Amino acid sequence: MLKDFDSKISFNQEILYQLFGYENGKTKLEKYFQDIKLYDRKEVYEITDLDLYYQFILSGKGLSLNLEPLYKKKKQPYEYMQKYLNKNNLFYLTTHAGMFVARKRKK
Repeated sequence: MLKDFDSKISFNQEILYQLFGYENGKTKLEKYFQDIKLYDRKEVYEITDLDLYYQFILSGKGLSLNLEPLYKKKKQPYEYMQKYLNKNNLFYLTTHAGMFVARKRKK
């Protein structure tokens, strides 16, 4: 939804993921651990409280330079999302995360 407001706004944290992330985490952990398992989690949340959601968005400051346009125009994105919410009554937030569990190599 924020991309519709301003295409430059993004939660893309590609730099962090290049260091360690969902796609490359197992390979990086294999150097130090054995029996690595990835627990996958996909969630879809129905957002009905814009104030709480917007505070969550603003709490990501510093995570990505792609969010800077949002912080500079705080009022306009909020109003854009409020219009959307008034029209549709809710919107969806989809998340995809994972957790690695690994055992230390035996010496």
